[in-house]
Amino acid sequence: MGIRSKRTEPSQVEHPVYRYGMLIVVLVLLVWQTRVYLSLPSSYDGDPYGGYVVLLMLLFNHLASAFKWPKGIATALWVLAWSWIIFSLFYILILSGIWGQSRMAVP
Repeated sequence: MGIRSKRTEPSQVEHPVYRYGMLIVVLVLLVWQTRVYLSLPSSYDGDPYGGYVVLLMLLFNHLASAFKWPKGIATALWVLAWSWIIFSLFYILILSGIWGQSRMAVP
């Protein structure tokens, strides 16, 4: 049993109530984020997509780690989860102004 088998099978500690409960929580947060996004005024100059980036990162990571999938699907989910984590890191760093000029800076 190597690292590959540990990454494609869910942990024995995770109870089904946690797995499905957390999935429901993330999906409810996505619905709430959509409601917030649709209620934003057209004059809003902030980042309307940051919540989606973080919530999709949580969703992909949870799907990859908490459920048992066939090896091909598990590998694809892990690639998707890690790709989205890297994308989210760059997205957050660029918008927060750590790299380059901040969007929130006042001229």
